[in-house]
Amino acid sequence: MERNTEMIFARLTFLSTLTIALALTLVSCSGGGEEKKATTPPTKQKPVVKMRTGFDLASIPEVVAKIGDKQVKKYRLISILSGIESSMGEAMLKDRAALERLRGDVIEQYINNELFIVKAEQKGIVASEEEVGKQLREAIRKAGGADPFYARLKVSGKNENVVKEEIRNDIVINKLMKTEGVFDVTIPDEILKKYYDENKDEFAKGEIVRLAEIFVKKEKDDNDGAKVKMKLAAVKEALDNGQDFSRVVKELSEDPASAARGGEIGFVERGTVPVLDVVFNLKAGEVADPIEVKVGYHIVKVMEKRPPGILKFSEVKNTIFEKLSRQIRDKQTYEYVNRLRKEFNITIFM
Repeated sequence: MERNTEMIFARLTFLSTLTIALALTLVSCSGGGEEKKATTPPTKQKPVVKMRTGFDLASIPEVVAKIGDKQVKKYRLISILSGIESSMGEAMLKDRAALERLRGDVIEQYINNELFIVKAEQKGIVASEEEVGKQLREAIRKAGGADPFYARLKVSGKNENVVKEEIRNDIVINKLMKTEGVFDVTIPDEILKKYYDENKDEFAKGEIVRLAEIFVKKEKDDNDGAKVKMKLAAVKEALDNGQDFSRVVKELSEDPASAARGGEIGFVERGTVPVLDVVFNLKAGEVADPIEVKVGYHIVKVMEKRPPGILKFSEVKNTIFEKLSRQIRDKQTYEYVNRLRKEFNITIFM
């Protein structure tokens, strides 16, 4: 059960300027009568970011596209592609065909994203410094604090100003989508229930447990493990003395995300997280011995146990809503992008 801060930071570092376009839809650029291809303009090339292998960055022109009078520069695109490449496994890096497809998709969505920003500027939509600062602080919190956040930022080759710009774009795009009604979704309960009744196999589960945790982090300079042993001892003493688990979570857990939920990490099905299989031998209310992972220890409490069966509609209603909502937003975003591509004169230099 690894920490999720890597994924949180990856979004900021690698794909934040594509949050809407990449997360919601892959849109074909073939539609729209005003869009056209063009030869690369005679602009001076800046140094290309060096990568291990993979994406052909040298072929990307300084100006990727023009949307109306705005030039879409490549510098953020290069940063995004670099981040994606650095997170890939070796197998993916060797798959040239897959790399080229991914490169094309990212470039396409990069242009779509810039199109959203142009439209937002046209409508006078902005992000305040307060809004940007709030999201930056939240990202730092989710990353486990300032030190790990800025350490990863340094590795990525970015600085705080670049991250703020990406956050600002995200905020502006989200405001645009809300203003234009692209994210407006209403699904009656009867539609959700109909989906549940017709897809009950989707909600069939084996033996499941609902868990809460206290997380104790390993220290980099704790070579003999003395510090982490002291923290584990403090947790054990508090629980042995009868302190409420949620109170110990609040006072001693070092995972801000789960601590904010009282330690709750939700339901886990037997066999889906091998390191947690040991908890299925416990009764509801019992606490497992510390479970060691690479970055620390999980002290897990079994809050509830359930035999194999189908989850109740009330338990999966929100999940169904989110699934169907994503499908609707995908469709609405696809249609919105196509409208914008017809509205603006777009020239692509690739």
